Amino acid sequence: LAVLVSLFVGSEFNNGTIKNIASRNYSRGKIYLSKLIVCIITGVVFTLIYAAVSTAVSSALWGFGDISAGYWPEFFKAAGIELLLGSAFVSIFVMFSMLIRQNGGSLAANICFLEFISLLVMLGEMLLKKLFHITATLSNYLIDTNMTAVSAGLTRATAIRGVTVAVCFLAAAAIIGIVSFQKRDIK
Repeated sequence: LAVLVSLFVGSEFNNGTIKNIASRNYSRGKIYLSKLIVCIITGVVFTLIYAAVSTAVSSALWGFGDISAGYWPEFFKAAGIELLLGSAFVSIFVMFSMLIRQNGGSLAANICFLEFISLLVMLGEMLLKKLFHITATLSNYLIDTNMTAVSAGLTRATAIRGVTVAVCFLAAAAIIGIVSFQKRDIK
C-alpha cells in the first residue's frame, strides 16, 4: 500500500492533475479527503482480497478445520480493528505523499516510516529511561504493534488501545496533510 499510494498521489502532482482539479474551485480540504478516502477504500479492498485468496488457498491445501461457537464475532471485531489500523497506515502514506509531492521521495518516506519508526520509538524509550529514569513503553502506541497485538488475541484492552491508536494516527495524519496542502502552492 505504501508503494501504491506513493505512486498514485505522486503521479497526480507530476502529471499536473492536482493543479487541474484545484483550478475547478474545489476546496483543498475536499481534494485531500477525496484522495484519502479513495486510498483507504483501496487499502481495505486489497486487504479483503488478500485475506480471501489466502483463506481459499490454505483451505484447499490443508482444510479449514473446526471452528468454535464464539469464533466469528471475535473474528469480525478483530478484522474491523485491523482494517481501521490499516486505514491509519494509509492516512500516513497519503500525508507523506501530499507533503513530498513526488513519486520517489514519497515512496522512500513511506517505506522508511514503515521500517524505522519502531526503531526510533525504541531509541526514544531508551533515552527516556537513561536520561530521566522514566520507563515508558511508547511502542505500545504504534500502529504495527497494535496490529500484532490484535492478531495475537483480542482482549478488551487490546481492542480499546487499537481503536484509539488507529483513530489518533488517522486523524493526526489527515489534519497535518490538509493543513499543509492548504498552505502550499500547487506547481
